[in-house]
Amino acid sequence: DDLNNTKNSLHNEAVFRALKQGLRNFNPDVDYIVPAGSPYITAAVFLILGNMGFKHIKVLRWNNREYTYIPMHFDLQRSASVT
Repeated sequence: DDLNNTKNSLHNEAVFRALKQGLRNFNPDVDYIVPAGSPYITAAVFLILGNMGFKHIKVLRWNNREYTYIPMHFDLQRSASVT
């Protein structure tokens, strides 16, 4: 599901609850985020993980030329870096 443009939307609250539920067992040492689909949902995931207190997040970025994923490390206390 995607977020909508309505302030104080009950739908958006339900989407955020579902995202929080899905991220409840997120372990930044072993888990990766694979952004796909709505950029607003991706932004919400990063927002939720930041609010959960995580200091770093690993992301898999798709490379269309190589047809492979590139691991990236985002240090939420400093600038993002590719590893």
